Amino acid sequence: MTKALAAGAVGALLVVTACLGAIPEAAQCPPAPVHRACPQSLPAPQPGPGGTGGPIAPVACTLLQDACLRADRGDCSCNPGKECTRSSSTCFPAPDCPEGVRKAAASASCLQTTATLVPSGPLASPCLCGCVSCSTTCDGQGPVVGPNQALRFEITSNVPTSGKLGVMARLRGAGRVTVVVFSQAGVPSPLGELTVTSTDFLESLTGGGSTWVSWPAAPGRPIAIGLRTDDLSSVEIDCVVPYFTN
Repeated sequence: MTKALAAGAVGALLVVTACLGAIPEAAQCPPAPVHRACPQSLPAPQPGPGGTGGPIAPVACTLLQDACLRADRGDCSCNPGKECTRSSSTCFPAPDCPEGVRKAAASASCLQTTATLVPSGPLASPCLCGCVSCSTTCDGQGPVVGPNQALRFEITSNVPTSGKLGVMARLRGAGRVTVVVFSQAGVPSPLGELTVTSTDFLESLTGGGSTWVSWPAAPGRPIAIGLRTDDLSSVEIDCVVPYFTN
């Protein structure tokens, strides 16, 4: 009788396994880069009217003429149907956090955002390849942002009346990126500066130690994150993830 039961259990297991098929491997989060890495293709900044000691003239945007980008991505126009489409397998939907954030702050909750390219000064023109909205999703692809550009990430999640905030940015390319936090009070607070020198996406965290942006009461509550590139940047932004902890 025992042998019959054991044989029946094995047979049932085989039937169930056959019905289920092979169990797929877990999706890689965050995924590998979708596009090949294109080298930085920017001219050196030219001295301004004051010579070497005067103000530096803005760097022309050559991003949209980059042969590597055009070969890999087409004409650099935004195609939301093919880029950053959210699904049930999308990595780190808020309030979930990337592993790097969890290691830095185990109790952190991550925040959902919407991204826009904003005017960064009277001399700067839009210098962007791809969809700026893709910089909110960790999916292995994002906009390539040229020099002297500013992005604003509006926080759409509920934020508590007090806490501390940090930001994780997954970037590759070359350049320096400054991170600030905008609060209800209207005064931006510096959160850090990231140096990007990699053809692979790397996670960089600002926040922790003495660099947290904290708010003890509702008027200081953060409402947006700002990123600004320097005048020699060519940076692909896979995702920017703000997070808070108590």
